[in-house]
Amino acid sequence: MVAPIAPAGPSSDPQQLEAIARDLAAVRQSIERLAAGQEQIARNIAKAEQGIRQRISAPPPQPAAAPARKPVQVPPQSPPPISAAPPTPALPSAPLRPTMP
Repeated sequence: MVAPIAPAGPSSDPQQLEAIARDLAAVRQSIERLAAGQEQIARNIAKAEQGIRQRISAPPPQPAAAPARKPVQVPPQSPPPISAAPPTPALPSAPLRPTMP
């Protein structure tokens, strides 16, 4: 008769194994979420780098030309006449009366 082979390690509690399995599943989900987030970040960085490269390589935009204005023509003005005599002072409207001492 052959004796049954005993397990080499300590016996495992089924409840403890279930708790470990739940913990491993939670860790797996966390890792998957982290990996998805890391991929999204990598895509965002690549898109930003592409935009920066395009801005650097593209020439700066030229400002729009202002519409040309027509020059306003001012009619020529004749200079005031030059007289040889100095201007005469204005006379008072009432006659001057001599003052009495």
